Amino acid sequence: MAEQLWTIIPAGTTRQIRGLTFNAVLNGVREEQFDSADLIFRNGETPVSIDTHPEFEEAILDLQPVPRRPEDDETRLDMNPLIDVALVLLIFFMLTTVYEQIRKEFNPPPGQSTDAQGRKTTENKLKEFTIRVSITVEDGKPVFRIENDAVPQEKLLETLIALKQKTGNRQLALEVQPDVPWKAVVAINDAAAGAEFTEIIRVVRKVRRD
Repeated sequence: MAEQLWTIIPAGTTRQIRGLTFNAVLNGVREEQFDSADLIFRNGETPVSIDTHPEFEEAILDLQPVPRRPEDDETRLDMNPLIDVALVLLIFFMLTTVYEQIRKEFNPPPGQSTDAQGRKTTENKLKEFTIRVSITVEDGKPVFRIENDAVPQEKLLETLIALKQKTGNRQLALEVQPDVPWKAVVAINDAAAGAEFTEIIRVVRKVRRD
């Protein structure tokens, strides 16, 4: 049986190209003599575009060129490696840096040789109207003593309240060694305020000179 020949009507024209075989049509599309949008038909058929004709549709798809991979733009700056390096450095420093508690250590304010009213007084006199508190440093830690008895920091307030009620004294005589951290002085001041002492007198011993 003789092969039926095809007729092509180029798109946008009424011109007809007759007598084409199946392979001739495909070669024409491959060599861009025909466009896949051109109309094609055989005797008794309604013209349709080549790429939608049932007999040519699959073959036309095989002729479509593979989309080319877009070439890299040499002027584009790739930030991904820089971000990766920054993250690695960040993690490195987070794992290797030793965080220490930032503490501001202040030296206690200089001692005064007088009370709040500017009057000099003696130790015996202080015993009459004050509760004696001292802070020293032993084994690198501040030690609180109230009336010569060592008292833990967490019991300062409780002890001061009890002594104030017992003695009736509402003033506190405080003696602090020079190497005592300022936060220890703050602790005793807070406890005195909580016990509602009316005055804190700093005690300074005179240095004997031979």
